[in-house]
Amino acid sequence: RRVSSDLGVVEPGVITGEFQKELKKHNLMYAPDPASLKFCTIGGNVAECAGGPSAIKYGVTKDSIIGLEVVLANGEILTTGSRTEKGVVGYDLTRLFIGAEGTLGIITKIITRLLPLPEYKETFLLVSTSLQKATELVAIILQQNILPCTLEYMDRTAINIVSDLLPKPPAKDVQAMLIIEIDGSKQQVTEQSQRLKLLTAGQKHCTLQQATTEQEIKEIWKARRSISAASYKISPNKTSEDVVVPRSLIPELVHFCEKLSKDLDIRILTFGHAGDGNIHVNIMAADSSAQETTKAKEAKSALFHKVISLNGSLSGEHGVGITKSPYIHLELSKTSIMVMRQIKQLFDPNNILNPGKIFPDKDPTESSTPL
Repeated sequence: RRVSSDLGVVEPGVITGEFQKELKKHNLMYAPDPASLKFCTIGGNVAECAGGPSAIKYGVTKDSIIGLEVVLANGEILTTGSRTEKGVVGYDLTRLFIGAEGTLGIITKIITRLLPLPEYKETFLLVSTSLQKATELVAIILQQNILPCTLEYMDRTAINIVSDLLPKPPAKDVQAMLIIEIDGSKQQVTEQSQRLKLLTAGQKHCTLQQATTEQEIKEIWKARRSISAASYKISPNKTSEDVVVPRSLIPELVHFCEKLSKDLDIRILTFGHAGDGNIHVNIMAADSSAQETTKAKEAKSALFHKVISLNGSLSGEHGVGITKSPYIHLELSKTSIMVMRQIKQLFDPNNILNPGKIFPDKDPTESSTPL
């Protein structure tokens, strides 16, 4: 591990949170901050192009990586990118490997972009008695010349399963929460925070609360980062999706999930990075029975079709893997899939690198979409 003034050179097994702690000693930051940062690795983050709460302002993993060292399928070592802020000589091979899920090469070294730690930060919790109003506020906040470094969303079910971790239990009529953080110089933060307070003061169904102590902030984030793990206690057989839609259409997506839950009689939990439209939809099967499994598959298929109808994406940071591969034709054209298969064939002609990931065994357009 090596740190310079604006670049970090790390191996893929480095824990993301540990890297961030080390950088903080130098008054620097590595921006990507997935919820699993305490145990996920930077190599895994690169393979999936992980995001996190701060992606709304600082981007996802690909925006913080400027170069890689990769071992190819034939054993050759490839170095990609540059060691400068700008460089456009040849194709951008770095981004080709980021998010490729280990299907094109084995990443052995990662060159990261480092940023100065923000001078100041303020944290707010917006509680709302209306799910619709809370999700509508996401786009409105950004239209008011407010650029948060995080803008997270939780529905009532998500709130319930982590309520014991919050600074104070939410009222029974609370239907949604937004976690909003603003960072920068003290003047910038003060100005934008004031805009946020003025905006939310006029919202009938919403109340803005500012975290005033480090302990409150820690509790808010512990609750937020615990949602995924806590939801397994309710549904060990849950299906976790991470769809993306335009921010202005988040209310429509969330309403669709509510209706889908009622229509199929299956619990659906929604939370996630509302600031960049990335909503984690957890389909909570009651058990592993054939009936519940069928309902979960129906819900997943309906969700994916709805997302595409909203000009969205099937995955914002979790990738395709195996379970989403039968659905990629909903988002990608036949030509796009063909070109991607050709790239895979070029880099890995013997299919030894993470075989079976991303691409289905057969062309799904030749048969109906699976339930």
